[in-house]
Amino acid sequence: MGIEQKKWRCTVCGYIHEGPTPPDSCPICGVGPEAFELVVDDSIRRAMFSLTYGLFVVTSKKGELINGQCANTVFQITSQPPQLAIGIGTDRYTHEFIQESKVFAACVLAEDSIDLVRKFGFRSGREIDKFRAVDYTISDLGLPLLNRALATLQCRVVGQLECGTHTLFLGEVVEGEVLRDATPLTYAEYRRRK
Repeated sequence: MGIEQKKWRCTVCGYIHEGPTPPDSCPICGVGPEAFELVVDDSIRRAMFSLTYGLFVVTSKKGELINGQCANTVFQITSQPPQLAIGIGTDRYTHEFIQESKVFAACVLAEDSIDLVRKFGFRSGREIDKFRAVDYTISDLGLPLLNRALATLQCRVVGQLECGTHTLFLGEVVEGEVLRDATPLTYAEYRRRK
């Protein structure tokens, strides 16, 4: 029995790759495998896009290194104690950082922050310094916090669940701050404006 062939779409240029995993780079626009998404049945895809949720930058640290990525799977689980769950792809650089440090921050983006989605969402921190020319602060936990975020929530990992291509990290919120008043960026609004 052969290896299952899947279809992968480049989220930047639309190129379709067939294989068990995404390619190392897009032959059209050059982005890495993190910019590819699995092509699923169109009716499932359309139904999934009807789900609404926010768009965030999740950051973490590994020793003296820092990294961050866009994520749409960030949600409150409990209020007492305050806990968040985040879904991070197991092949993502940020996943490696969270696994090692057991801390992460969720930076809530505003509708005026689509440029931060482009900065943190299409290339790996293995290739570029995502924080170059970005206004951020390092917290007492050593986490990079985006100064243009609406709010930041710093968490210590208290559990995790392996979910195939992603890990669902459960974090207890140890610090939280509202930085400004603006409309949160939703994934639906990002897709409409991109």
